[in-house]
Amino acid sequence: MAAGACASAPTMRPGVRVTNASTVQERLVAETRHWVRAVLLYRSKFSDCSACAVPNSHPNFDLLWDNVIAGPWGVAPLYSVSAAGSDLFLDFESNAESPQAFDVCVVGGGVVGLVTAWALAHSQLRVIVIEAGGLRDELRSQSLYETAEFTGLKNNGVTDGRFRVYGGTGTRWTAQLAPAELTAWPIKPHDLEPYFEKIGEMLGLGDTPFDASCYKILKRQPLDFDDDMFSVRFSKGLPWKKRNIGRYLKKAFEKSRDTTVLLHANAVEIILDEEDLSLVSAIRIRSYDGRERLITANDYILAAGAIEISRLLLASRNQMPQGVGNRYDNVGRWFMDHVCVRAGYIVPKDRKKLLQGIRPVYVGDVLHTPRFELTKAQSSCRTAFVHIVFEAHPVSAFSKLRTLFHDIQREGGKAMSRSPFWSILSDMPDVMAGFISHTALGLRPIPARSTPVVSLVCEQPPRRESRIFLADAIDAIGLPKIRVNWLVGEEEKTTLLALGRLFEQQLIKSKSGAIQWFAGFNPAGAAFPAEWAGWYHHIGGARMSVSPTDGVVDTDCRVHGVSNLYIVGSAVFPTSNCSHPTFTSMALALRLVAKLHGRRASA
Repeated sequence: MAAGACASAPTMRPGVRVTNASTVQERLVAETRHWVRAVLLYRSKFSDCSACAVPNSHPNFDLLWDNVIAGPWGVAPLYSVSAAGSDLFLDFESNAESPQAFDVCVVGGGVVGLVTAWALAHSQLRVIVIEAGGLRDELRSQSLYETAEFTGLKNNGVTDGRFRVYGGTGTRWTAQLAPAELTAWPIKPHDLEPYFEKIGEMLGLGDTPFDASCYKILKRQPLDFDDDMFSVRFSKGLPWKKRNIGRYLKKAFEKSRDTTVLLHANAVEIILDEEDLSLVSAIRIRSYDGRERLITANDYILAAGAIEISRLLLASRNQMPQGVGNRYDNVGRWFMDHVCVRAGYIVPKDRKKLLQGIRPVYVGDVLHTPRFELTKAQSSCRTAFVHIVFEAHPVSAFSKLRTLFHDIQREGGKAMSRSPFWSILSDMPDVMAGFISHTALGLRPIPARSTPVVSLVCEQPPRRESRIFLADAIDAIGLPKIRVNWLVGEEEKTTLLALGRLFEQQLIKSKSGAIQWFAGFNPAGAAFPAEWAGWYHHIGGARMSVSPTDGVVDTDCRVHGVSNLYIVGSAVFPTSNCSHPTFTSMALALRLVAKLHGRRASA
């Protein structure tokens, strides 16, 4: 069999149209747009504010709808993907024709996997993305994540924070991006800087800085905190149109014509060359009804998330009893998350002053959110930060709108039966105030009945015994279920208590407000909740290291001892720091693609 071919590949039905945007959903969106226009038209008769101009006469009403009405409340666009006339999406469960030969096989169609495929397509390489889910949520695929077992603390993100669907967590996330500080990494910040810039250009993040100097650009006044206690760093939130990376990159994939996404294809085994065990020869895929095929390529990149990557490596033991890349028993180890405590809420003393320092602000359509990080002077603590969210009252229009659109995105038209239209109408002044504040001032809408809730977040130290390993039981597709031993210790508790105590001290000192702590958490009395919570940021399992005795991949993200197998994503992070991992994961993916392209060019 020729290299790069798909052995016994299924035949695909050409010209299949795949969509889940029902007529009911489209009608609901149209009705809602019409309703908003009508309300604004009525309001404009009694206002001189340009932001209240009649939307029908506004040349950019569609832009306002996308970025003002929907985006600020976390509404994702309805998902409609058409594969008619193209070979971008192929369904492994359909009767098929053989796909073409591939240069690179990417396992995982989530955010990092799709960014990797996008970069590869720009390098004119033929790429296949193996995605276990379909184009929308499916119970049979998502339920596979509910079978995990826990021997340590339960990490809710293992079952609730992963999504087995095209786009992965990109169908749900809030898309907050900030570069990681590469503390104790075998690569240096300058190794990733050019790729952060490329990702920023691709996603339209702009050139605003991530540090406190951003306040000046935003024309906001920072809180008067001591520099030796806290530093401010901003995260950048993607415009909602780009949050679903799969949808956003779809046009680029179709334009390149070099990318194929194979749906409902569960990667179940990494197969090594029989004559050279340092070379991958194929990936075995399996459908939900048990049919199997082999996908072959020249290079293979695992981008399925820290947990699934660990499981696939460990489960590939027909040729290597300990699993692929696991010669030194490192696969699945050093599993981490960001530990989070929803600690209390701010009682403002000077609300105007407080909002100047903590309110998220838009630059264009990119949301800039300040985070208050412990400085390195706090040497007894892990890296940690304070995250503030203005939580709308559960019965407010803000909450109802967000719930409604999320339900429609997930469930389709049947969510309309639970639609709280009257409660939304009754709270329209609040909604319209948010609309005006965003349109006229570039501020994130904050409901009148909102509460600035304080969450405390810290990194975990890497612990070798905190790990992912295989259970004895088998799941519905014939793979061993995972067992997670998530360890959290005194370092995290000490850090979060200190973070809460110091942040409240600085709020009081700056005369901005104080904190009312929730029951079970009190930094002054060292009271701490009995249950720990992760932030759904799974890190580790395939650690980057210089020596194979200390990790799973080298500094080029190549699996130690396997010449054509690579891993991208937070699975390779040696330390977690306290940044959202996705931005750094995407930069690592672009760096890997650049190295692959350079290697091929020199060859």
